[in-house]
Amino acid sequence: MALAAEHLGTMAWDDRGGTAASRATGRSGLVTVPVGHSDTLRELAIDEVKASDLTRSAVLQPFQNVSGGSSP
Repeated sequence: MALAAEHLGTMAWDDRGGTAASRATGRSGLVTVPVGHSDTLRELAIDEVKASDLTRSAVLQPFQNVSGGSSP
């Protein structure tokens, strides 16, 4: 299975609450891996995230059946 996570490997940024210029935190940014409502696909994605040691990752189902910016 191949995971296509957007922004994989980018650095997280700290905006310092808007009180100073933004700066890189030195940590990887949080990655989300959207999956459909398939239990099998979700389990495969979780296994791949664990096997790849992607510690700042989340496997998520679409909110209210909407994914990719489209509407029902």
